[in-house]
Amino acid sequence: MGTIAARRVSRALRNLERVLAIEVMILVSAMEIRQGESESKRFSEGATIIQQFLREMVGPLREDRPLGFEIEAVSRQLNRQKWIYT
Repeated sequence: MGTIAARRVSRALRNLERVLAIEVMILVSAMEIRQGESESKRFSEGATIIQQFLREMVGPLREDRPLGFEIEAVSRQLNRQKWIYT
């Protein structure tokens, strides 16, 4: 019983990492839309770090395209946690 539960938790955590990656991608897109509306828009230092972190790996979404590989790449980087402290 414990092994089955551990597998389910492991799968749930992997899915959570993907959801967080998608949320980060949405956050950065929204930030860039807001910045485009008003040049005076400034965001917190933490939000700016997240924006730079994401743009090093993923380009802006300008047209429809498959995002699976990009979501996985962002998910792996979020899992490393190293970027948080830079």
